[in-house]
Amino acid sequence: MNSFLKNLQLPLVLAATGLAMVTSTLGQTVSWNFGTAAPGSAAPSSSAVSNLTVSDVTQGNNNGTTAMLSTTSASSTYPGFSASYNAGAAARTGALVTGASGSAYFEFTLTPASGKQVTLSAISFGTRSTATAPQAYSLRSSLNSFGADVATGTISNTSVWAIKTNTGLSSVATAATTYRIYGYNGAGNAATGTANWRIDDLSLTVTVADASADTTPPVLAITSPLSPSDNANGVSIGTAFSATFSENITAGSGNITLYKTSDNSVIQNFAVGTSAVTISGSTATFTPTVPLLNFTDYYILIPSGVIVDGATNPFAGVIVTTAWNFTTIPADTSAPTIVSVAPVTASTNIAPPTSLTVTFSENVQVASSGTAKVYVKKVSDDSTAAEIEANLFGQITISGAVATIPIPALTPLDYGVAYYVTIDMGAFEDVSSSNNAFVGLSKYSDSPTNTVLSWTFTTVDVPGLVTSYAQTFSGLTTATPTLPAGWSTSGGAGYVTTYRGDWGTTTPDTVNIGATLGGIKGNASVFGYHHTSSTGTTYNSTTLVGTPLSQILTLRNTTG
Repeated sequence: MNSFLKNLQLPLVLAATGLAMVTSTLGQTVSWNFGTAAPGSAAPSSSAVSNLTVSDVTQGNNNGTTAMLSTTSASSTYPGFSASYNAGAAARTGALVTGASGSAYFEFTLTPASGKQVTLSAISFGTRSTATAPQAYSLRSSLNSFGADVATGTISNTSVWAIKTNTGLSSVATAATTYRIYGYNGAGNAATGTANWRIDDLSLTVTVADASADTTPPVLAITSPLSPSDNANGVSIGTAFSATFSENITAGSGNITLYKTSDNSVIQNFAVGTSAVTISGSTATFTPTVPLLNFTDYYILIPSGVIVDGATNPFAGVIVTTAWNFTTIPADTSAPTIVSVAPVTASTNIAPPTSLTVTFSENVQVASSGTAKVYVKKVSDDSTAAEIEANLFGQITISGAVATIPIPALTPLDYGVAYYVTIDMGAFEDVSSSNNAFVGLSKYSDSPTNTVLSWTFTTVDVPGLVTSYAQTFSGLTTATPTLPAGWSTSGGAGYVTTYRGDWGTTTPDTVNIGATLGGIKGNASVFGYHHTSSTGTTYNSTTLVGTPLSQILTLRNTTG
């Protein structure tokens, strides 16, 4: 018995109905190595599989014109590479696009004999991508108009060959079926007419068996068949709709249609077999491109035959208006409020900001009309330091719920000043269909208008103010003037006295240079200087102007 079973090549399989005997050829290999001698070959290099016709491999959606077969960049590095001819394509960059002039692909067709079915259970191939070539692949079939993945994977774009393998597949066909390996997600600037993606040693695992007639049509799934569910309330505007079935489906013919309940008017048709309806496994998904109304009743109909299974058995349809209906969310009547601001309210000792930032409770936009403004005012006298018109193009930038408000360059904020910010009502509005206006921010807003009740901040005093400086030296020489930030030379009433010798031990020079030659002044305080000199020469503030501060012994207030 064991010997008999070992040599049995047509295993017995109990069919799902009637315990009938079904013959099959299990786990056969179909492969292409694209030839080892000129000019290469796109025909299968493996032995024939009974009751199965296998096509040559071709290329499609090529970016320009390239020879498919060549020995350029021959396969290497992975186990079993053939290192001779390979198949190449000029692939475009970007996301997966299965239509014409979209993502490049290699395709082949499997045709089972009459009364037979073929099951594709595994695929492997060597692949090589340059820097601009695909970084992902998707195996798809004509069973659902190339609308769903059979297998997927990633590709390294390092110009190094690697083997890609997908197992556990279950793609069953009872008639000629074309499979395509799409390459996508490339980046950069791919040259036209230059092959940047290659495959070699393509191999399939297939099983050919007697076809069992499928006469059972798909029905809606038992669990969560419709989204949104029938009789749903509060459905978001712009939501995607989906129907899930009891088995894998494909596009039949016709439209899924969305209606408004009140007058049975057609809102939008979604044609199956087009990009309007995405089919993946047992789920069909479609999204309205026509804006829906708030707090409005709608229903969806799917006529019989619009959705079919792999054996073309038609879904009976959703054909009554009460089977899939829903109500959209009520209109948004809530105005945006402030969540946070920058500079943070009540902050002190900050550098004068060049912009202000407001984070709202929801996404916003600037007012589409009107003269609403944002003001920055001084706490001391309520005078306006800066004003920004909200709807003036390009001034205020918005990213989601965050508004960035620039301080005009002609009216920069000052040091050492306390400010507060006000925002006119209507300067901002939410992005709902209601365009609810922000109520504004006053000097002291009342709760619950805003989380931020008032927006104040105080800038730091003049930076870089030097009150003293000491450096030991033996002489004083002329050099390029170097003054601290916030300082300048100034004449006038600020009297500066020159000293000779050590401070406090030598009688100061009696030369009064205040009104004649000037001194050093900063932030309304007048300072004097002195130096040590071995020659006893008197240096006045004119000399200081040409001298770096590193050569000054002491800098201090003349009154001290």
